[in-house]
Amino acid sequence: MKGISFYESVLERFEKVLYLCVGSVFTGNYQGALQWKKEHDKQDKLLIIDTGAASGRLGTIALAVVQYLAETDDIKNIIAFARKAVRTCEEYVFLDKLQYLAAGGRLSKTGALFGDMLNMKPVYRLCPKEQKKSARSGTRKIR
Repeated sequence: MKGISFYESVLERFEKVLYLCVGSVFTGNYQGALQWKKEHDKQDKLLIIDTGAASGRLGTIALAVVQYLAETDDIKNIIAFARKAVRTCEEYVFLDKLQYLAAGGRLSKTGALFGDMLNMKPVYRLCPKEQKKSARSGTRKIR
């Protein structure tokens, strides 16, 4: 496929293409795709959504959209569903060790030490532009 872009290749094979793009806060993929679309997609076949997500959240969004796609072929409904999935899907991170938060300056060394000793760990909700501490979990050792 020398000389042909990935976008061109996909658009040659499908009538419409929905690109659930990794969040623009993480990579330049979204801006790059928009630029390519502006220059090459005169038929408006490539639909691009900045999911604001990566990793697990992006995978969950993609799986939900694929499941919905199996139920309908109405592109407007699929796009609406994908946008709703982007808005409503959430990802939470439960940390086992707090030393990395302390090393990165997100938590004091004292706070990390006591959190580890008392088994009280923050739970972070990953958002497109930031991570928000949303709860605290307590862990117990299994006997």
